[in-house]
Amino acid sequence: VTMAATQGVVRNEGLVDVSGAAGGRVVMQGPGVEHLGTIRADGQSLRAGTIEIAGRQYTVLFPGSLLSARGTDGAADGGTIVIDTIEGTTYFAEGASIDVSGGAAGGDGGQVSLDGVGMVVRGSVSLDAGTGATPGTFTLLGGGVDVIIGMDGSDDAFLLDGNVTFDELPDSGTIQLSVNTLGNIITGSILIQSTGGIMLVSDLTLAAGTDLTLEAWNNIDILAAIAGANNLVAHADFDNDGTGQVRVEVPLSVGGSIELIGNAIQLDGGMLSASGDIRLAGDTVLMSDTMISGSSVTFEGTVDGDAMAPAALSLAAIDTVDFQQAVGGGVGLSSVSVAAGGTTRLGGD
Repeated sequence: VTMAATQGVVRNEGLVDVSGAAGGRVVMQGPGVEHLGTIRADGQSLRAGTIEIAGRQYTVLFPGSLLSARGTDGAADGGTIVIDTIEGTTYFAEGASIDVSGGAAGGDGGQVSLDGVGMVVRGSVSLDAGTGATPGTFTLLGGGVDVIIGMDGSDDAFLLDGNVTFDELPDSGTIQLSVNTLGNIITGSILIQSTGGIMLVSDLTLAAGTDLTLEAWNNIDILAAIAGANNLVAHADFDNDGTGQVRVEVPLSVGGSIELIGNAIQLDGGMLSASGDIRLAGDTVLMSDTMISGSSVTFEGTVDGDAMAPAALSLAAIDTVDFQQAVGGGVGLSSVSVAAGGTTRLGGD
């Protein structure tokens, strides 16, 4: 069974079962891959099958989901499960499960491999072997440290000086920071750096007028609201290796300026609003209708829509609007409207 798309999201919410005497093969591929249901490639008497999941921008195994390529009977060996995100982050959520156990009568455990530019690993993996057999293997191929900003403050000790910097990070793993602790920092500025990715998953209310800077080698995902910020900087691909995007899925409004920097910028929150300047330094894709307003607005990369649902772009600037490269050259927008007190500059073709 193959589930694939070149645009949008490939999403499984049901049951896909290719189990048999020997397990079959299931493939999920797309720009984004979301797995909420159950996929089985179990082997009943011979070796279990293969499950391959590959997202280009992100891959998510949701709580309650199951991937199973296990030996169910006799000495059947466990199979192979490979999960990879080519340009983004692999999210293996708490409550998600992967099972490549061998059959109880002597089956070897199978192989599990997780890879991604960034990785968040919270789920469970079963590698058990049958009597006298060899347990399976679990390989994490990604590198760096991912920072999750939410309700879990397990690693708030990193914030004793109000910042998290590259030189204090471990070699790998995940750091959990609490939005409540961040909201109580009154130094006027907060710097969060990551050798992996940064993800904001719970609403963050900062002390009024706080400058917030996020710098990550890989992706920065802003999935929850930010209130109280003065200047906001989100700089993905900070190591300049060509992988790392900024993804914004909520409206953003700040008292100062907004800078979004990365190999790509994906906007799906409907609004960017700043009293100061707005700078988008990367190829920008509008996933939904978007209103952007600021003192000046600069697009340093291309500006395109989403092929699945072309979006409208509305711009309002006290001063200039600057398109430095092509608009709609890759995927067209449904409309573009500009209200600028100063000059509107058009670059590209």
